[in-house]
Amino acid sequence: MGADKKRKKKAGGTPRSKKRKYTLLVVAIAVALAVAISIVAGVVTAQKPETVSYNAFCQMVKDHQVEKITFPTGGAKFTFQKKDDDKVYETDNPKIDGFKESMLKQDIEFTETSTSMWVQILLSLLPYVPLLLIVFIVLRMMPGSGKYSVESADRPDTTFDDVAGLEEIKADMKTIAETLKDPSLCQELGAHITKGVLLEGEPGNGKTLFARALAGETGVNFYSANASEFIEMYAGLGASRVRKLFKEAREHAPSVVFIDELDAIGSKRDGSTDGAGREYTQCLNALLSAIDGFTATDGVLVIGATNRSEDLDPALVRPGRFDKQFILPPPDCGAREQILRLHAKGKKFADDVDFAELARDTVGFSGAGLASLLNEAAMLALTRKTSVITRQQIDEASIQMALKGHIKNSIGDRNRHEQEIVSYHEAGHAVATLALTDHLVRRVTVLPTTAGTGGVTMSVPPSDKQLPTVGDLECQVKMLYAGRAAEYLLAGERETGVSLGAGQDIKEATSVIQHLVTLTEKDGLLDYSDFGLAGQNKLMDQCEAVSRRLWEETVAFAKENWPAIDRVAKALMEKDSLSAQEVTALYRGE
Repeated sequence: MGADKKRKKKAGGTPRSKKRKYTLLVVAIAVALAVAISIVAGVVTAQKPETVSYNAFCQMVKDHQVEKITFPTGGAKFTFQKKDDDKVYETDNPKIDGFKESMLKQDIEFTETSTSMWVQILLSLLPYVPLLLIVFIVLRMMPGSGKYSVESADRPDTTFDDVAGLEEIKADMKTIAETLKDPSLCQELGAHITKGVLLEGEPGNGKTLFARALAGETGVNFYSANASEFIEMYAGLGASRVRKLFKEAREHAPSVVFIDELDAIGSKRDGSTDGAGREYTQCLNALLSAIDGFTATDGVLVIGATNRSEDLDPALVRPGRFDKQFILPPPDCGAREQILRLHAKGKKFADDVDFAELARDTVGFSGAGLASLLNEAAMLALTRKTSVITRQQIDEASIQMALKGHIKNSIGDRNRHEQEIVSYHEAGHAVATLALTDHLVRRVTVLPTTAGTGGVTMSVPPSDKQLPTVGDLECQVKMLYAGRAAEYLLAGERETGVSLGAGQDIKEATSVIQHLVTLTEKDGLLDYSDFGLAGQNKLMDQCEAVSRRLWEETVAFAKENWPAIDRVAKALMEKDSLSAQEVTALYRGE
């Protein structure tokens, strides 16, 4: 919902970077040790004696070729050397009495040694040590093989001043922050301290920012984890990680534990008995037990974030666990202006950028979306070597975000017939938007985009409309169908002359029609999606009927307003792009 201040880098680095350095150091030492052992093992194996039979040894003794013997006490073999030969030979120990005396009588140097069994075993295993070390390091690097470690707590410098809009929720969160700092405030009134807060909302609406702001406002330790981090292929590891996280939070209370994507471990239990089902159940049970274990003096607050609260297990969201549940909607016009001004700090804008007007033109944007919009506009200004960010660059950034692509500088290899089809298609959208809705057309272009779109009609509602009527939804569908209707009339009302460029329009219209069917009373006000397959078939029949009716009405509208569509289309074929003032003037025939 707002801008999160940049955290200053702490001296010495973060715990994660320190841990990475220690891991690299251990790996380097292990590799160096493996190389050293390999060298030693190579030297040892290089001096391995040549084996000869005992009979051959006796013949060498008889021929006076043996000079000295090295005899290990209790060993199964012994070594010897011949005269004028540095090579070492090995043969079997005869284990007979008087062997030493018989060798000494023949003037053979006889040396007895005592090598323990353990030394012999270690020497025999020495060549395999490097391989074992490499296998151990690889296993430790595999996902899920290492122990889960709770990093040192963070101390966010974000406060509620950095959160724009939602003043009612901020007031409630400030009260929770005060009781976290001073539990006696609740005890004086006999109230229970809030154990958990559940934040629900679409991605980018400020759930994480709210959690950091609460921790920053109180100055307590902040532990952040994604619920998916707890799930592993080995049963029991996830539950152990949950217990370790909350144990760390208790030991460093007062603290805030923030769990993002809570539905990853908090979904409804389905009774599954396979490995994955048991792991999910154990994680959920560990989380329930951890929250239940809090007392008024623990000083730990759990904040969960999800955009699928309907999937959460009832035992998790009951009162006494997540006592407070807040839905964070997309920011309204006033909140969007505050967010834009927060993210505008440090950026230079041209005089034509009016944040109040920009807030009105960004209906439906989340807080994160607004931040990304200004950042993309700044990158465009950097690319084009301008010293300030202009409104045109902000509009282009908005198109890039909506279409996931850039508007090209020319129509490329498009022939005149294709140019005509695209122009009438966009003209149909523009005229239907002005005639059937209260939306404002900001720009119409037939320049293709890198995302594959043939043209763009940018329109925005004049204000946030929370309760669209049945008529509003029907007009929205007609506006989406109007591009194809204009092509249909251009082709002489022949389906074979219509292009495939309305695919995305039809997809969006289908979604609106599905919602529209539940608001009409033709066959009862029912949500057919709750009736299984029969309900789905009924819903499809209803949607088809509504779609056919709205398509026929759109074609009739296009015929009635064909002069306006024709004027806008011909202007697009000449200029490629039209401003809001030009489109409005052409629609009115001025």
